[in-house]
Amino acid sequence: MERADAIAAQATSGRPDSARYTRHMPSESALRFRPARTLLISIVLIAAASTLLLMQPFATPLDPREREHFYWDRHLWQCIYDSFSAACGCGLLTIRETYSAAGRVILTLAAIAGSLAYVIAAHRASIRLRMAVGGTSGPLAGLSAVLVCWAASIAIGAIVWIIVAMARGAMPIADALMTGAASAGGCGLAFSSLPASMHIAVLASSILAAAGWPLLLTLVGRNADIGVKKRRILWSCFGYFVSLALLTTIVALCEQPLQRGQRQVVLDQTLSAEAATVRWQRAATAVVCAAGSGLPTETADARSLSEGSRFALGLAAWLGGLGGSATGGVKWSLFILAFAAVVGSAGISARATSAHWTAHRCVRAAVRVIGVQLVLTIVTAVGLLAIQRQTASPFDPAPGFGEAWLDASSAVNGAAVSSGISANVTSGRLSKGLGLSADLYQYGMGWLMLAMLLGRAAPIAIVSRAADEPLSDAPAGTSPLA
Repeated sequence: MERADAIAAQATSGRPDSARYTRHMPSESALRFRPARTLLISIVLIAAASTLLLMQPFATPLDPREREHFYWDRHLWQCIYDSFSAACGCGLLTIRETYSAAGRVILTLAAIAGSLAYVIAAHRASIRLRMAVGGTSGPLAGLSAVLVCWAASIAIGAIVWIIVAMARGAMPIADALMTGAASAGGCGLAFSSLPASMHIAVLASSILAAAGWPLLLTLVGRNADIGVKKRRILWSCFGYFVSLALLTTIVALCEQPLQRGQRQVVLDQTLSAEAATVRWQRAATAVVCAAGSGLPTETADARSLSEGSRFALGLAAWLGGLGGSATGGVKWSLFILAFAAVVGSAGISARATSAHWTAHRCVRAAVRVIGVQLVLTIVTAVGLLAIQRQTASPFDPAPGFGEAWLDASSAVNGAAVSSGISANVTSGRLSKGLGLSADLYQYGMGWLMLAMLLGRAAPIAIVSRAADEPLSDAPAGTSPLA
């Protein structure tokens, strides 16, 4: 208990409201908690339980002959892949339309359980880093308040989806309930194509997923529990939506119809076929949903979106939501912290030596998260291109890097926006006996599952590791807890 007591004493010394600060101090067991390791174990256990249930006939109906012969291996791999995808908040499913109602409930519960595990791990990692720098920024909201915000977002998202589905008759109420709950929890899980009449619900759940508990607590007047001024949180929120507006502008400009004389070269139902106002609205919805819930609102194949638009949607998924949200990605708070370090903005060149060291540790963690997520996404994209090249039919068009980037960003950062390359490398036509001497779909599934796991756990591990770094980099005369 010596370390916990020392940290609490350092963080509360000289504060008139030290009782409120001490109330948020974690115990020794919380300091020993390993968020990344616990998150990985939780995801594996959730996926394993979901797989066992999905393999049952009541969850995934199969013809008896398919269960007895070659299709059994494919069925097992599909259940494993879909379970991992749901638990990691990705939603890149293989057979979403063929699951029974029980199967859809199982996957939805797996997605919500994975989201819960991620929120808890992220909160614990934040506590470890906050305590490692002496708690000089004030208290961090307790886990109970964080879980209340998370549960409220999911409940509100489910209610919004049910209301819109009932008002417009766009989809069954049960599917609306499951999709709304999963999407508000930052899981891009949908079991059918989303009609345009449901886009308002998708947008609402995406905003809820991207908001994060710091903003939600601020909106209800509880920002004192966060240790950050309300004005700073609102300015951070404003900057985040400005970044989404820039990505929206990129998509809208890339989808302007080409002019050849007086004739516009467009395809029906694409963004290019719409009027300018509608095109900008659909572009904004696609970007916000890619960053928030991860649900796709636009077809992103080569015939529907340009290379630049796919790259922008991949960036939105890579960016993720605000700090404290259940979405994947690098998170806006870490991104803006690293950006401020690069340009030398206020707050990084601190006045006090101890404050400079504190900021340096946090900035270093932010830069590492951004670098690791970017490298993971690029490596995953290159791997997808290599697997696609080895498994594709001679008649399949060669995908570009923008298509691979979009699918890789969705896998690493938790979204379901796809150009189709993920479906190609996990397709059932790669099964043995269909002109092939061996199954090839395992390569794509294994590669994507590895990307999902690393993308989910790596940021947590980096932030947590920053709290465990030795104090030898502290400037001379600085308290080891400052």
